[in-house]
Amino acid sequence: MSNVLIGDNVMFDTNHPELITIEKRGRITLGCIILAHFKDSTTGKYNFGEVRIKKNAFIGCNSVICKSVTIGENAIVGASSVY
Repeated sequence: MSNVLIGDNVMFDTNHPELITIEKRGRITLGCIILAHFKDSTTGKYNFGEVRIKKNAFIGCNSVICKSVTIGENAIVGASSVY
């Protein structure tokens, strides 16, 4: 990580943190949750996948980012969004 900003009260997946990548100048603001797993409500099983936050991406306050997703370079995710 280089020049990455991680705000207060940001939570990262504790089961598979190795599936989360934050590139240079990625900014994750206050209260966000980044998850690399998701429970399938039809089967009750957990699915895992990679979360990539590309260069210069900005994640607004209280957003929830779920597997498998790539937030593109220079992207802006609005506050309280769910991806």
